[in-house]
Amino acid sequence: MVLEVELANAGLAILKSLENLIDQSVSHYALSFADVQAFNSEARDRSGHQRARQCCIRPS
Repeated sequence: MVLEVELANAGLAILKSLENLIDQSVSHYALSFADVQAFNSEARDRSGHQRARQCCIRPS
């Protein structure tokens, strides 16, 4: 019985350390809402610029 409790506690400790590692990696790569909006805005600007440039090209 004591062995089972010790194994369970060791398993919980391992799971807790894995949870901490996952939390750290997720927060490291997390983007804020403002970052996503800025990226989307730049992508729209670039695609709009390309469309405008294509409209202005006249075949020779």
